[in-house]
Amino acid sequence: MISMDLCSVDWNNAFQYCFHIEDCWSVFTDFLMQSVNKHIPVVHIHKPKVIQSICHYPNYIRKLFKEKAIAWKRWRITKLEYNKNIYKTAAAKCSSAVNKYHAAKELELIRKNSVGSFYNYVNKKLRSPPDIRQPDGSLCTGDLDKCTVFNDFLAVFLL
Repeated sequence: MISMDLCSVDWNNAFQYCFHIEDCWSVFTDFLMQSVNKHIPVVHIHKPKVIQSICHYPNYIRKLFKEKAIAWKRWRITKLEYNKNIYKTAAAKCSSAVNKYHAAKELELIRKNSVGSFYNYVNKKLRSPPDIRQPDGSLCTGDLDKCTVFNDFLAVFLL
């Protein structure tokens, strides 16, 4: 479909006022992006927050999360200003408790005075997302490998 759209373009007419290669590239990418937007659906995936999925909070913070969720549902159903204010208060309490919890954990780490614990904490914070996998399942480590995988993937849509 995308290839049919690109074949149907009168490129001589499209490029007639292009005097530099950057102008030609801009015209080409405009046509390409119009076709991609026309034929490729966009799916939005909700990703959970990293801190909530990894960190196990104490009971009093989990209770605040539940109160916040209940307040949100109540406000969403009723749309009353009173319920909205209750939700905002619960959200502020929850955020404050989480920030205090993490600050206390960091302070505990500092007072522990352990170099190993410090480096473990820093390394957990510096974790990068996983690398791209090749079709055979192995990890791509170099930029050339990543480009090849993306090129093969996009070739399916452009043919």
